[in-house]
Formats: sequence, structure tokens, C-alpha cells
Amino acid sequence: MHLFKEGRAPFLEFLRNLTPQALILSIAMLSGHNLQWSCCHVENTWETILSAVFFMIWVAAVWANSSLFVQRYLISVERIDRVSKRLGQRKVTGFRHLQMLLTYAWRYRRVVFLELVFVGAVLEIGMTAVVIFGVTNSQALAKAING
Repeated sequence: MHLFKEGRAPFLEFLRNLTPQALILSIAMLSGHNLQWSCCHVENTWETILSAVFFMIWVAAVWANSSLFVQRYLISVERIDRVSKRLGQRKVTGFRHLQMLLTYAWRYRRVVFLELVFVGAVLEIGMTAVVIFGVTNSQALAKAING
């Protein structure tokens, strides 16, 4: 299986980058935990801006980490890399690109298909864990601060 060969480094790098994402999400939620969501209040402006900036940083970090993991993990699978490059030359991107890769893998390389499913599962489980830890940590910190 590819995970035990060339895929080890991208997998471990992805896992290593989950901790900063949880920290950034915690900071974003903690910075906005006193916001009044009922209406627009001028006194909430700086807290809102700070919270929004940290949320944007978190979204960028999630996107960067996930896309790097998929890119580096799949590049080391030569057949998928070749098909992916051909699709890129034909300007096939996004969800359609992923769908065509999965279809190719299912038809010609079932092991590669299972690895693609594994990559998707790792991304989903990793992001779910980040959200859970970010939310629980920010709640615990807010309770500690507010007493």
C-alpha cells in the first residue's frame, strides 16, 4: 500500500499541521466569544474584525494543508499523476477532476481507488478532529477567563 512507502511523508506532514489549525480556530472562537449576534453594535467592531481575520486564517490553513496533502500524496502514485496531468491539460478542475480520477482508479486500479478513498477519509476525520478540539478548547478557555 502506498501509505507505507512514498506516502508516509505527506501523511505525517498533514497530521503535524493539524495542531496549528486547532490552535488558530480556538483563537478565532475565543476572540469572538463575547460578540452580540442580535444586531450591529459599534463596540463589537474590533472583536468582530479580529475574529473574522482568525477565521479567514484558519480557512486558508485548512485549504493549504488539505491541498498539499492530496497533491503530494497523489503525485507519488505515478498512474494517477499522469492521468491528473492529462486532465489538467484539458482544463478539467475541481470536483469534476476528482470524479474523473476516482472513475479511472475504479476501472483500472482498485488499490489506487481504495487509497483515494483513504485520502478522503483522512481529510474528513482530520478536519472534524480540528473543529472538535478547536471548539472545546475555546470553550474551556472562555470559562477559565470568565470564571
